[in-house]
Amino acid sequence: FSVAGWWCARTIREKDKENKIVAVTKDNNLYSPPLITYFLGKKVDSIGYSPQWLTNLKVELVCGEVKKLDRKNNRFILSNGESIVFEKALITTGGLPIVPPIPDQETNGVFTLTTQQDMQKVSEFVKSQKAERVTILGGGFIGIKTAEAFMELGLKVTIVELSNRLLQNMLDEKGSYYLEEAFKRAGVEVLKENTITEFQAKDGKLVGASLKSGKYLPGNLAVIAIGVRPNLDLLVDSGIKVNRGIIVDEFQQSQRPSIFAAGDVAETKNLITGERNIVAVWPEAVKQGKIAGMNM
Repeated sequence: FSVAGWWCARTIREKDKENKIVAVTKDNNLYSPPLITYFLGKKVDSIGYSPQWLTNLKVELVCGEVKKLDRKNNRFILSNGESIVFEKALITTGGLPIVPPIPDQETNGVFTLTTQQDMQKVSEFVKSQKAERVTILGGGFIGIKTAEAFMELGLKVTIVELSNRLLQNMLDEKGSYYLEEAFKRAGVEVLKENTITEFQAKDGKLVGASLKSGKYLPGNLAVIAIGVRPNLDLLVDSGIKVNRGIIVDEFQQSQRPSIFAAGDVAETKNLITGERNIVAVWPEAVKQGKIAGMNM
């Protein structure tokens, strides 16, 4: 039950006050994923949604993980064996972290940072292991927000980015230049056109990272933040048409009339260029959720 799902439910309730809405989440509570780095950096006190919001929308929350879509019977099967039958469904499973095949990435001290559980693990590690230096692989949106969090905690931060500038998909060259200069003034090391080729471990714990350039970065903490891919795991053998994401039309509807998709898992068509792509940003998820809700 992500931001797209939240806005879908709100939009449905504007038109339909009574019919049943069920939301499924694999977490034990509802929270705002973009806030996890701010919570880690102690900029906000909470990332959770108020339970009263669900009550006001008359949304029934089911905590569990959907493992499969039963396309013949219009139902989702949960990991505990229970099932939820639906007339119309919105899939908003979001994205999973992209993790390149770097040797020793399973070493204690190497993390991703896209979920509340990730945040809790990183926070506990920083405290218990007294981390002082962190290497962040990725200079995109996730990497930048992660760097900001560790700066707030007083850690020495190094950003390693494969391209020739930061936020290359969001900023032009001038904007990227000013962002990099701001990081440098704050004491952050920025290494462009480079990547991690291997993590170095001692007794199962991270001690550093080797780069393509030959440079070695010491430190017992690293975060892989190069982006996300659509979470399509539950759609195996579902009959839903997918490419990079679930292929939807301008109504956020898949080729199956009863199933819609929105957010990071949906592949939409750019009405200007005609190209299909996934726009994995918060405002787009909000808009897609509203459109799905109107049409559902």
